[in-house]
Amino acid sequence: VKNIRSAYRRLKTGNHGGSIPGSRVLSPDLIERLNEMGFDWAVGANKESVWMAKFKMLKEYAEENGHCLVPHRSGPMGRWVHDQRYQYNKKLRGEHAKISAERIQKLNDIGFEWIVSKIRERDAVKGRTSSGDASEGERGTEHQLVNDDSIPPAVPRDESLDEDNFDKLVVFRDTHGHCDVPLSNAELGPWVKDLRAAYTLHSEEDDASLTANFIQRLEEIGFRWTIPLNKDAAWAAKFDKLKEYAEANGDCFVPLKHKELGLWVRYQRSLYSKMEYGEKSPLTDARIAELESIGFEWKILKHPKKAGPVFI
Repeated sequence: VKNIRSAYRRLKTGNHGGSIPGSRVLSPDLIERLNEMGFDWAVGANKESVWMAKFKMLKEYAEENGHCLVPHRSGPMGRWVHDQRYQYNKKLRGEHAKISAERIQKLNDIGFEWIVSKIRERDAVKGRTSSGDASEGERGTEHQLVNDDSIPPAVPRDESLDEDNFDKLVVFRDTHGHCDVPLSNAELGPWVKDLRAAYTLHSEEDDASLTANFIQRLEEIGFRWTIPLNKDAAWAAKFDKLKEYAEANGDCFVPLKHKELGLWVRYQRSLYSKMEYGEKSPLTDARIAELESIGFEWKILKHPKKAGPVFI
């Protein structure tokens, strides 16, 4: 498709010097057939037309579903929607962003939300709506641009969801002695992650996603906005999972279909190889000893139980 558009542009500008490869591909009949299909010859040459095409698709999605919460994993449209929020957040931080005030306004006009938790996105896809959602009319007045350099505020958070989860967070703290909810906690993990992301963008004047009062209440129950990374604890947790796998399967040959653990095992072998070549590696002698104590092998050419190459 890219070559067809390129050849078409050369034909239209006469920049072909007689015979060009594109002239053999683009016969008048093929051009006519593509035009009948609605083929867009400008895509790839005009980034604005690409953006507008995506925007039109999102508008149609919003009209059909009543919201713009396209899941990130739903394909090209989901990735595009995610990128708009990413560019918006960059603009909030004062960084160079590929989103203009005009584009922000267009998205606001169809009810686009700039800061959305995974929980709300999931509920929207399942057809559930939150009582705290703004109506279409409210959204239209909420994001008026003052001038070309202004950035509209983020859509206010769902207060009812925050209050409900706040109570659950208090219960979690009373049970575990802290508010460091792991992401694996399906009920609170994504919400807590979203809170921390919103906090990094927080400004009492420009961002209504978190109020100063709610921030204070979270801090009063011991909520931490940043969690120091304990690399030793993270490694030990993965080692324990590998040990469980070895006990269940009789070996440490974790295939990549196990994703997280399989990648971690492969990474340990790559770190060991770096050590052999005299390169710097975070793999310590103590960790090597621990791995070898459960039968871990560093160099494997073929899986002992299966034919074919291994995952390294």
